[in-house]
This record gives sequence, C-alpha cells and structure tokens, in this order.
Amino acid sequence: MLKKILVAAVLSFCTVLFCADFTTVEKGFLTVLMISPPEMDSLPRRVSPEAFEAIRLQKLADSLNLKLKINFVNNLSELLPALREGKGDIAASMLTITPERDKIYNFSTPFYYSNELLITNSENKSFKDIKSLEGKSVAVAYYSSQFNTALQLRKKFKKLNIVQASADATVSDLIEAVGAGVYEYAIVDEIYLENYKAYADDVKSVYQFNEKQKIAWALNRNNEGLLKKVNEFIAQHHTFNNIPTDKRTWSEIKKLGYLRVLVRNNPYTYYLYKGQIKGFEYELVSLFAKKNGLVPFFVVVPEWEYLIPWFNDGKADMIASTMTHDQVRDAIKGIEFCRPYGKFTEQIIGRKSEPVKNLAGLAGRTICVRMSSSYWNTAKKIQDTGIKVNLLAVPENMETFEILDMVASGNYDLTICDSNIADVEIENTDKIQPFFNVGEAKSYGWIVRDGEQEFMKAVDSFFTGLQKSSDFNVIYARYFSRNRYVDDVKDDETNWHPALERFGPLIKKYSGKYGFHWLLVVSQILQESRFDHSVRSSVGGIGLMQLLPDTAKDLGVNPYEPEGNIHGGTKYLSQLRDKKFFDDANAMNKLCFALASYNGGLGHILDARKLASSIGRDPNIWVGNVEYAVRLLSQEKYAKKARYGYCRSDEIIWYVRNIMTKYFAYVQEERFKKPDAPLPEDLKGEKKDK
Repeated sequence: MLKKILVAAVLSFCTVLFCADFTTVEKGFLTVLMISPPEMDSLPRRVSPEAFEAIRLQKLADSLNLKLKINFVNNLSELLPALREGKGDIAASMLTITPERDKIYNFSTPFYYSNELLITNSENKSFKDIKSLEGKSVAVAYYSSQFNTALQLRKKFKKLNIVQASADATVSDLIEAVGAGVYEYAIVDEIYLENYKAYADDVKSVYQFNEKQKIAWALNRNNEGLLKKVNEFIAQHHTFNNIPTDKRTWSEIKKLGYLRVLVRNNPYTYYLYKGQIKGFEYELVSLFAKKNGLVPFFVVVPEWEYLIPWFNDGKADMIASTMTHDQVRDAIKGIEFCRPYGKFTEQIIGRKSEPVKNLAGLAGRTICVRMSSSYWNTAKKIQDTGIKVNLLAVPENMETFEILDMVASGNYDLTICDSNIADVEIENTDKIQPFFNVGEAKSYGWIVRDGEQEFMKAVDSFFTGLQKSSDFNVIYARYFSRNRYVDDVKDDETNWHPALERFGPLIKKYSGKYGFHWLLVVSQILQESRFDHSVRSSVGGIGLMQLLPDTAKDLGVNPYEPEGNIHGGTKYLSQLRDKKFFDDANAMNKLCFALASYNGGLGHILDARKLASSIGRDPNIWVGNVEYAVRLLSQEKYAKKARYGYCRSDEIIWYVRNIMTKYFAYVQEERFKKPDAPLPEDLKGEKKDK
C-alpha cells in the first residue's frame, strides 16, 4: 500500500520550467531515492511516517517546478551508496542524521524529531533499569542508526550482544519479532512503535534514550544549490515538523495535499483483500480525494464509540464509516453531516424459529445493539412507545455481522440491522431473517466539522456528480447488492471437460514447470472461473485464474491471454507455496497455505498462523488449526490485534476446502484408471521430519 502511495505521487512526463540555480540528476525531474516497501504491507491504521514524507516530497518538487520521480532501492544499506553514485538527487525514507553519515553527505534541516526507545515483550518483568541489559541481546534494524546507539550501550555493558535483523526485515518485522519472543530487546524509533501499537499490544517501551534523533533528507556534497532550496522549503512548512493532530479547514487541507479520514476495519468500510485495500467507503473516499488533488490517509479507530471523540480531538479531517444520519447525531456539537448517500431501512432481525410479526410482538424480547450505533436510538424510540422490550448494549468492538452471528447462534435474541447489510449477511445462513422494517428510510453521510461550508460543498459536488454517473451504483453493488462470497462452482463436466481440450496442454506445461499435479490447477481454475476466460471479477480478477493486474505485472505475464494467465497463476501459487514462512509445514499443508494466500492474501494467513500459536493450535497444520484461526480473524477482538486486520474468513476456508476436495476426487478417479499411479506428495498429509 505504501509503495502505491509513493508511486501515485510520481507525475507523468512533460516539459516543465527548470530552475537554473541548482542541478538535478535528470533535467526537469527531482529524483528521490527511497527504500522499496516490502512485498506485503500491513493494513494501514495510522498516517505512516513514510507516507507523510512522500507527500512533502511531492510538495517540494512542486515548489521547484519539477516533476517528482522516485527510484526504489532494496534496503537501507543500498540507499546512501546509490545517492553517492548519482542515481538520485535526494535520499529519503526517514533518514536519521548520524556523525558518520554527516561526514559524507549534506543533510537538510531536520523536518522531524524522534526518540529512540528500548522495547521488550509486554510480559517481560525482568527489566528494572538500563543495567538490566548486561549479558542480554539487543536487536537493531539492518544498517540503521540504532546500531550506533547499541554500540554506545556496549561501551557501558561489555557483555551486551548486538544482533542485526536481516536486510529484508522492516522495523515492523523487528518489533513483531520482539512481541513473538524472537528477540528479548530491540532499539527502534518511537514513530514506528506508535504505528505498530495501533494494532498490537505485545510489546512495550522500557527505556527512552536521551537524545532526540534528527530526521532529514540527504544530498550529495556538490549540490549546495538544491540543499538551499530544500531548506527554504522546510522552513516554510512548519506543520512538517510533526505529523499533525489538528483541526484543519478545507483550504488548509487543499494546501497541504492530504486528507485524514476516520474509518473502521470491517467488510464494508476498509479492509485488506489479496494485498489490496478494499471497502465501500475506501473506494468513495479515494475517488473524492483524486477529484480534489489530495492523497487520502485512513485512520482506523479501535472501537465505534471512538469515531466522533477522535474526530473532535483533531485526529482526522472527516469521518467516512457508513454512519447513519439521524436526529440524535445531528445534535452532537462540532460535527455536521454532508449530503446523504445510500438509501436503506432499519430492520428487526431474529431467528426464523422465533419470529416476531410486529412492534407489539417485541414485548418481553431483547434487542441487542451497540450503544453508540443509530440502532440504539431506534430501539429507545420503540421503548418510548410503551412496548416493554428489553435493550442490551453489546460490546463496542463488535461489528454488525458479528452481532448477527450471535443472534443466529442463539447467544443474542434480536438485533437491528441496515437492510442493505442484512441482504448480504443473512444470505449465507438459513437461521435468521428480517422480520419487519422500523421507521423511515435512512441514509449514510460523511461527517466534517461544523461550519466547514467549503468542505461540505466539495463533498456535495462530488456525490452529485457521482450519482449522475453509473460509478456510485457500481461501487454500491460491489459491497451491498451481491453475495460477498463467490458463487458455488458446480462441476458440470459438459462445461469443463471440453475446455481441457483447449487449455489442458497449457495446464500440464506450467503445472509441471512449477511442481504441481496438473489436476490441482484444473481444480483451482474450476473454482476461479469455471474455465471461462472472459470472467472479470468485481475486485479486478482477470480470466481463468483470476489474476489481479498488479500481480500479473509483477510476474511478467499478460493476464488477458490464456497462456499468460495460466502461467502467471501457477507461478504465483508456487511462489506462495515456497515462502520461507511455511518451511516447517509438510507438502499438503504448504499447498493449503498457498491456496488460502492466493484467495485472501498472504498477510492474513501469516496473522492466522501467529494467532494459532497463541491459542494453542499448530501453526503448521491447516485443517482445524490455522483454518480455525482464520475464522477468528473475522471477529473484531482478534482482527484489531492482527497486523493485516479483518479477514474474509468464510471465503478463504470455503475456497481451500472446495479446491482440495475436487483435487483429491480427480486424483482418485485418475488412479482408479491407473492403479499404479502414486498419490501426489501434497495429498499425503504426512508429518514433516524435523
């Protein structure tokens, strides 16, 4: 996600005014060297320092009448050498000024100051003071400024062991390793710990080093003219000294070029799917930001009740979380709803076995909803009519789909739900149903600050234009007017057996190349597309194996051609299977992990393996273990502590089960015809030797 934000800042090539009082590596461009974000980004829950830095770099380029061009390097050890070799004008990526670096490079005026912290696992009770490090190990990021801090510590504590994390490990990886007990201690910048603690609480800071670290941009010694311009720019942008938490006007938002938006991590607002951010509100906000020349940053609140307080504290510029516009919220000071969108009614939902015909039938029953929701206000109005219905406040961290699950299981009696959400959620169960509508039709609305008329005009103009086109209906249908899960794939042999005459040779070619049984790839294609290469999914999947365009580009294949699609899909599945994370699993479980990652994204499966370990399940076994943990990741109490957030659990579990069932059946059919044919390794399920 971060890489997409950075790349989005690079403008298209064209002729521009060039300033003559400094030189650049490429005329007309400000070329910035940055560390390429890792293969997987965690779900962004706050405005990351790197993303904020990217916005400032774009503004710097604009101020110089240059186009911004970002050249990525693999890691920190390559960053400054690339600058010295003339591959860029500026080296960025939140660089700390150290005495060693300062001797070789020019550094700009610091634009950020950060404390270095000593961190350890939250359960560690042994640390008393800094002397506790004697005889211990402390980890630092590869080639980082924290290595110097660790060296200074070792002058005091001779038995201190310094461990450098691998070159491809991010600071978040390092912090996570401390939480998992891989390292006992580590030294990190506080800005990275703050971002990590937005979703995890398994690490704590136990010591703050005295001297604040100066974060700046590096330039070569021979570019004094550019250095002067950079320092002038930093001096003029005072808000750059810290990632802001303030109440900004629309003109200030436009001037600074970014928009902070409060959201929830749920299947309708903002979530991670196959490594890409999805969500109804996410898509709408992204279009709005693009129309207004802004970069959106999404801030995830831990619970629903925090949305308005965080907004009023200045932690965001807008709320976009499918919030119902009602009279109670209208009366809240400091906020104002913009133009409404998305019509729906609220419905009483309960078990089919215990129906309610009308309002009078609610007497003696219990409605279970969040107190911060509009549903609570609706339930209170029902009580005000004199009907003796009970009202139960459920935990604020529960999402609506979780409450519906609790009703279906019999743990809750009744609930209230928006009709559009109910249409999607209860399609997958035969235990609950809507009984009747409550009140008049309602709408969602974005929230801005009271009195921000220019902001409201911009939002109103956006929705007016969007709803005149087909774009709004397309986005709305993607999340509310269809099943969230893929339709069941029926094994109609009259459809797919003839397709093998056309695609069979390609399947056998590439399954053999990447070490799969060809019937595994047949099973996966059946699940993805039913051998219909014209299929295009709502999330962007293309063709037989539903390759995403970005994935196909990374793999170097053309997904629009059947051969490129089969080649790319099989290659990608092999890359997932062969990840080092799965080295301790046997062939069958590696395949299950790979299929689950193909469908839902590798990050969610890594979260599930970590969760499985923490609850006493085996992280190297899919069925009943990691599969069980995947299911938990659709629940708020687990998702909010997961690096990759909410997970579309049922779809992933269903996907793996269906493919593996088909695969086993087809192999058995083949072996019936050829009894001597061996069972593929990835169907044996034998334990791996340690």
